[in-house]
Amino acid sequence: SPKHEREMIAVYTMKGGYPEDASFRSAHLAKKTAAALQQLFGMSVAAAIGPDGSDVMHIADSYESAKASINGVDLLKLNGTVVAGAAGKTGGGESHSIMSRMPLIRGALDAGNFNHARNMLSDFTKQMQASGGFTLGEADRILHEFVLLLS
Repeated sequence: SPKHEREMIAVYTMKGGYPEDASFRSAHLAKKTAAALQQLFGMSVAAAIGPDGSDVMHIADSYESAKASINGVDLLKLNGTVVAGAAGKTGGGESHSIMSRMPLIRGALDAGNFNHARNMLSDFTKQMQASGGFTLGEADRILHEFVLLLS
């Protein structure tokens, strides 16, 4: 995707056949691609599949549905690769934010106290782990918050 780093978009087309067959084939291809990326590069891969559409005008809706599905993937439970369907689970648990800690982290970094800043970030990650769930969408939001506040 030219708009988002670490994002690949694939549009699978199939002429003829049954809609269920297209869903099965697209899920199979996504799993195969994710497994190949893991094997070749040793990376954990999360993939999502949007609902089928018979018209090119439905591609954007399918993308948004897949994006919502993948944002609900729990990173604490991600083990290897995962392929979520259009009805993927979305995180509804506690929302984590680093915003309230940023003045303290920034103060520690400005003072050159890197161990204190590292300890605050470590406490934050322990809190996320203790909450029982941390979605890809939350991770993306926190990363953006962190980069924005540090700049």
